[in-house]
Amino acid sequence: MLHYESLMSKKDYSELLYKMYGSPKGLKESFIKQALDWEYHPVYKDNEVIALFMTSENKIHCGCLPEYKGRWFPMKKYKTIIKTLLDKYGKVLTSTFEDTRDFVERLGFKEVNKINNIIYYIKTEV
Repeated sequence: MLHYESLMSKKDYSELLYKMYGSPKGLKESFIKQALDWEYHPVYKDNEVIALFMTSENKIHCGCLPEYKGRWFPMKKYKTIIKTLLDKYGKVLTSTFEDTRDFVERLGFKEVNKINNIIYYIKTEV
């Protein structure tokens, strides 16, 4: 795992995100190239990056390493990021798949659309 003492570049974060999402093999270069456009807000445990919040304009996503699934989420950090985005844009958007929809809805996001297997959400208040 990557330690926060080392300076992580966007490429480092992008590669970590690829590992978190378990993205399909053969698409790594494309995935990482797209992920370079996001801003990263790391979550640490014992001086290691175990999860990431990613933002791009009024969009937010998050991911964690598989071994931390279900026990990594820092609510205070999440609320700070959401409040900043809401203050700037008035709404925050995200999307997810069926297997993580409960997580997104517990955070107060409301479903606005579903296209194929992607569910789109909006949040307008903290």
